[in-house]
Amino acid sequence: MITSDTINEYNTLRNSLAPMTPDGVPMLTSASAYACFTLCAYYMRFAGLRPRVLEEGGQVTRSLEKAQVQSPSLWLSLLPYVLVPIILLLILSSWHSGIQGPLQQGVYIGGAALLALIMLRQVFTVREAIHYSKQLHQANGLLKTLADTDPLTGLSNHRALLSMLEQEVQPNQSSTRPCAVLFFDLDYFKALNDGYGHAAGDTVLRECASVVRTSVRGTDLVGRWGGEEFIVILPETLLDEALLAAERLRSDVSEHIFTVGGGIHLTCSVGVACYPLHAQDLDALISAADHAMYRAKRLGRNQVRSADEPAMLVSPEESQAMMSGDGGREEIATQGTIEALVALLESHDPSMSRRLYQFTDLVVNTASALGMPSSEAQMLASAWLLHDIGKTAVSATILLKPGPLMAKEWEVIQTHAAVGAEIVSHIPALRPIAPAIRAHHEHWDGRGYPDQLAGAEIPLGARILAVVDAYTAMISDRPHQEARSSLAAVNELLRCADTQFDPQVVEALTAYIQAQRDLSLPSLATIA
Repeated sequence: MITSDTINEYNTLRNSLAPMTPDGVPMLTSASAYACFTLCAYYMRFAGLRPRVLEEGGQVTRSLEKAQVQSPSLWLSLLPYVLVPIILLLILSSWHSGIQGPLQQGVYIGGAALLALIMLRQVFTVREAIHYSKQLHQANGLLKTLADTDPLTGLSNHRALLSMLEQEVQPNQSSTRPCAVLFFDLDYFKALNDGYGHAAGDTVLRECASVVRTSVRGTDLVGRWGGEEFIVILPETLLDEALLAAERLRSDVSEHIFTVGGGIHLTCSVGVACYPLHAQDLDALISAADHAMYRAKRLGRNQVRSADEPAMLVSPEESQAMMSGDGGREEIATQGTIEALVALLESHDPSMSRRLYQFTDLVVNTASALGMPSSEAQMLASAWLLHDIGKTAVSATILLKPGPLMAKEWEVIQTHAAVGAEIVSHIPALRPIAPAIRAHHEHWDGRGYPDQLAGAEIPLGARILAVVDAYTAMISDRPHQEARSSLAAVNELLRCADTQFDPQVVEALTAYIQAQRDLSLPSLATIA
């Protein structure tokens, strides 16, 4: 631009207004146009908005910033190419003007330099485009990884597993490749979450994922299906090999010490299904493995079951029942929670083991005899299994003390009813039994604990638990007393009826014991 203006001023001084461009446009116009285009190029190069990829510690972060990227319009993109003929036109104008000497050389050199700068800028632009293209490719790869990965365990997620299974299960192909699916679920995981908290549950899931990775082959595909459920896809694997892999996985999980609660052992139930042996399409294959896994749970957990075992055949009605209603997943989860809490109580007080499961029938039948609906009687059976769960908060030295308890030790013991109710109230499915657990040491005359309720103020379920608890305690060996006979225990219940116990409950229990054991027992009427 400076060179062009210099030429224009030189000709003006010579009073030469001859056209200085081939088409007659004055030199000043050419210079101004060039200046305008140069400024536009400057704006496009330095003021343009570019996408940014956030980096943290040398890696692309998972937080993706919305880049305010605006693609330049077409005419801005073409500016560098438009400037080239403008510069060439400027050089030709200086040549036609007849200028000689250093001034002409300056125009030529300046024009050549500008052309070189434009070309250099284009080189950098291409390099920059390649750089951003690579970053975009990396970002797309990261997004795909995030979309296919479970963030907690680092395994493939539900979406990725379905995609992998679709590749393995292709019924329309002329040659069918076999594959197997292991569907496994951690046993009593809900109880662990309720007892130790969700942070501990997350730790267990991460450790389980690590155990599974080391247990399977390098060609096998592992993923988290959801919750505490996992799937392993075994390409080109027949049933016998799949069963061996499933048993190896089950064993590895059960032997692992999970780093929560000071170190605990957990087990898993595994269902095995093979394509095309057990199913001809993807949905049927997953369903077969899922049903086999839930059969393993129903048969006692910590075992492997395959979909082709006769006992594993699932009717449509049973399949529906397993998914909802009676026998559904919620029921299985609740039962697992109860069993886990009972196991915890038994580890604290081994004397509880026989009493809890052996005498559940006393609770259910006494409740039924008193007119309690069957569903409530079954719920009361759960309350019976957990009525002493609060004792897990009592020192074992007090619970197992062979001699009489001191006054302060009795005070500690008496807290277990309220503590037990508090524990089960944190489990939504068990909240209905919390009042019965809290009140099972209340007395008919109002002298019990913890709330000194009396008569009908005490929930019926709690009154039943109190009588059955007293009876089973008397006929069982305990640290501070030997077992009594059924006759002696019934006599004690009758003696305390109308003071400690509800007389109607005592009568109902006595009648059931007499009918079941063919004993001749006294009643309130004979004692009166």
